[in-house]
Amino acid sequence: MMSLNPCSKSIAITKMMEKKKIDETKTIEFLSKLELKSSSRIYVSFVRRFFDVSEKDSLDIIEILNTLDILKPIYKIKISNRLLPEEYEFLRDIPPIIFDEESYEDRQINFSENVFVFFKVIKDE
Repeated sequence: MMSLNPCSKSIAITKMMEKKKIDETKTIEFLSKLELKSSSRIYVSFVRRFFDVSEKDSLDIIEILNTLDILKPIYKIKISNRLLPEEYEFLRDIPPIIFDEESYEDRQINFSENVFVFFKVIKDE
């Protein structure tokens, strides 16, 4: 069975308690929920609702989890309210121009308007 790296989990609990003043029990519960979400997407709003914190605090929590290899960002292109099927692990991998098969035209990618980010859980075997 795959699970979160125990060392990363322990460090995450400590960092979230120290830096964000989040209760240890709440952090453990959150990390347990993450383990169940290994095949689904994690959004900033999930973190914000779970901890009842601001968007900035949610991003801080995600950054802690990202630096500990618990979460990794995944980028997708959004055009006209549609997410294209390709996923990118790094912003540098996103091409500046993409062919949109629905409109049959090349589209210039604007990173602030067309790039959508979500997160995936990284689990060890």
